[in-house]
Amino acid sequence: MKIDLIDSTGQGALSKKNLGLWIKDELQKHSYDNNWLVEVLVVDKLKMRLLNRKYRQIDKATDVLSFPQFNPPHKEGNGAILGSIVLCPEAFGEQKEEELVRHGVKHLIGIHHK
Repeated sequence: MKIDLIDSTGQGALSKKNLGLWIKDELQKHSYDNNWLVEVLVVDKLKMRLLNRKYRQIDKATDVLSFPQFNPPHKEGNGAILGSIVLCPEAFGEQKEEELVRHGVKHLIGIHHK
């Protein structure tokens, strides 16, 4: 498992170690191996609003967006990028960062809202 953490806020709000644990655990729950690269971006409300508007046509910030590389991905990563999870701590509200990261992983592997 490789995590690329890019924090454009400069706040250092998220721990790369925790991110790795949560992502690895969520992948294992769904029978995926840990030989994946996951990119995690931390952005401010303005950047998240722009991304949400561009990709979901919703003109407001959200807490998490996911951009899968495959649809659906294979269970074995072979070092490939699984996708990107974009987090906005300013928009977390009542949600905990762990819940949002796990939610983002589910979207990367094709599990979506009903």
